[in-house]
Amino acid sequence: MITNYLENSGALNPGKVSEELWQAVIEAARPSELGPRCARFLRAWNRLAAERMETEDRLTPEDLSTAKKNLRLFIQLMKTEAVFLGHTERLDQDCFHAAHRRLQRRSLLTQFTLWPFWP
Repeated sequence: MITNYLENSGALNPGKVSEELWQAVIEAARPSELGPRCARFLRAWNRLAAERMETEDRLTPEDLSTAKKNLRLFIQLMKTEAVFLGHTERLDQDCFHAAHRRLQRRSLLTQFTLWPFWP
């Protein structure tokens, strides 16, 4: 868990949040490997999520836990898409985009969120 708290507010350091989210990606992706482009997309997604958390003043350990849980759900969705694409051993850019499209379709039918990643 992150130990670098901002002293007065009890908030987490946004840079550390991004790294914590990346570790959650790596753990959730196992045993599959991440393709280089997919890894770049996910790192960028994590940075944007950390910025959103900071902008919304939601940098508590509980908020980080929610973000990690939602990120794991997205990685699981990518793994499902990898099965449909025929390469379960590797999560690549195609898996990322397919999972993202599935989120878009799902959010049209119901109010669905994977805060701070979606919408």
